[in-house]
Amino acid sequence: MALTIALPIYKVTYDLLTAVTPLTANMPRNHKGTIGKKLSEECMELVVMIYRANSARDKAPHLQMLLERMQVVELLLRLSRDLRL
Repeated sequence: MALTIALPIYKVTYDLLTAVTPLTANMPRNHKGTIGKKLSEECMELVVMIYRANSARDKAPHLQMLLERMQVVELLLRLSRDLRL
């Protein structure tokens, strides 16, 4: 088992988290607490899920949940862009 922080998927997901953090900080107040907070939490959860999948013997359930959460992040990013946040 490789170290989680050495995995390419971890690095990309961490980059996503570092990109989302300043974006949510600059959102208008009425969206920061809803869309911004959810987006930050989901990105953080992705990083945690990668660790869990890497540590588990049966990775399939963790990876399936990771894909579902990634869809949520994609939806929130699309919504943010469409609302010009």
